[in-house]
Amino acid sequence: MWKQHTNKSLCASRNSKCFKCQKQGHFARQCFTRVGRGKIHKNELKTVSISTQTENCNNKKSMMKKERDTKRLQDYFDRKRTLQELPFNKTGNTVFISTISSDCFLRDQIETLKTKLEDESFNHTSTLMELQEEQETVRKLRETIKNRDAKIIELENTIQKYERGHDKIADYVTEIKVEKENWKLQCNDVSEMYNVVRKSEL
Repeated sequence: MWKQHTNKSLCASRNSKCFKCQKQGHFARQCFTRVGRGKIHKNELKTVSISTQTENCNNKKSMMKKERDTKRLQDYFDRKRTLQELPFNKTGNTVFISTISSDCFLRDQIETLKTKLEDESFNHTSTLMELQEEQETVRKLRETIKNRDAKIIELENTIQKYERGHDKIADYVTEIKVEKENWKLQCNDVSEMYNVVRKSEL
């Protein structure tokens, strides 16, 4: 299968090992052994359907998130396509191209974070506006309660004034009744005196 050693004591390939058939006594360039491809066991490979993984992943996402992810991927591939169309893409400088690709990826992440922060800011602003409206409602209620308390105090003072006036009127009526009785007594006395004088004249 290989050339015989013409001089076994001087042949350099006598103690060499072939890298092709792993046999000793010749070099790989002198080997005529046909080495078949190693059989690949099915257990060593695990075929995974990308479409199945994608479908399972998408089923777990909401419609809004899927639309956002689709738009994000579309923007990313648009940037990458634009990058590939630039002149320096064919220069062969892999470090520069990798840096630009990383920059595009980072920009995409920044845009995503910016969108998320804008959403959080909008929610925070909405919550703050609701709290301000509630605070304004509470302020108006406190002002209404304060005005009603003042009105109640005013009505209580008015009632007290009327009660004091009623007491004065009652006292005045009592005085008038007493004076009326006194006038009656005086009138009776005068009438009796008049009758006595008249009888004496007769």
